[in-house]
Amino acid sequence: MKTVLVHGLGQNSESWFEVKKDLSTKEIVVSDLFSLIKGDAAFYSTMFKNFSKYLDALDDDLNLLGLSLGGLLCLDYAKYHQTKVKKMILIGIPYKIPRLLFTLQGLMFRKIKNEVFVELGTDKKSFLALVASMKDIDITKDLDHIDCPVLLACGSKDSANKKSLGKFHQAIKGSKVMIIDGSGHEVNFDRPAELANIINEFFDIHGPSKK
Repeated sequence: MKTVLVHGLGQNSESWFEVKKDLSTKEIVVSDLFSLIKGDAAFYSTMFKNFSKYLDALDDDLNLLGLSLGGLLCLDYAKYHQTKVKKMILIGIPYKIPRLLFTLQGLMFRKIKNEVFVELGTDKKSFLALVASMKDIDITKDLDHIDCPVLLACGSKDSANKKSLGKFHQAIKGSKVMIIDGSGHEVNFDRPAELANIINEFFDIHGPSKK
């Protein structure tokens, strides 16, 4: 069993460093999303296609943990890989993509120097193209296909995504909800030790993987 950690839009694989230190499992895979679209069109659809191939190549059952963009990718993957995905934690994901917010973010990102995006493992043009493509995602499709234990988590200060928890909870059968006090959107930065404990406890609570 492998546990896959998937970072958010403005993060990279190093964003899980503090969380990893306190995880009880040693079978940890940390994805690097931007490396998956190098040389390809920087769209969500392309990233998801390559992300799916990346997970398919991991010759093992999977526990998925995704934050923000990473959570959307994990959720999309789990819909159609019920036998491979055994447990899943989704952090700070929107039920409906806020088009206006993404438009405003795109304008803000345009003012940032390219060097910042290079540190994330991409470039400014590709990053902006990815953000623009995400405005048309409909993550609500086929949520009834999810067939594994799911924990829906969100920072208490992440007001935009907190509103989505109830809708996901209703749509995903058997899911559980958790608010992480004192944290904003990037829980892996704001509360890394607490998040590690949550991960360890959730995966342990459900015991043996589903058949």
